[in-house]
Amino acid sequence: NLDLLGYLLRNKLVEPEIIYNSGGFISAWMWVKFKSVIEEYRKIAYGHDAFREFEYLANEMWRMKKERDPTFLTDQTYFPSDAFEKTFKR
Repeated sequence: NLDLLGYLLRNKLVEPEIIYNSGGFISAWMWVKFKSVIEEYRKIAYGHDAFREFEYLANEMWRMKKERDPTFLTDQTYFPSDAFEKTFKR
């Protein structure tokens, strides 16, 4: 459960390295894919805090990816080349 992993990470109950090295970056891919759907659910059904820990996890995994590999480019088969930058802009 990505929300649970985000909760554990935010509360420092697990090291970011463990999640990242265990395939945690997939959360960033999933956030890019489902962000718009989740934002709609927040508006109409679940409230503004729904999936907030998943969002936190995805942002942290993206931050770690960019720190480790600033040249990272997305596979354009799945996402436009700027999808991650637009999704995770700060």
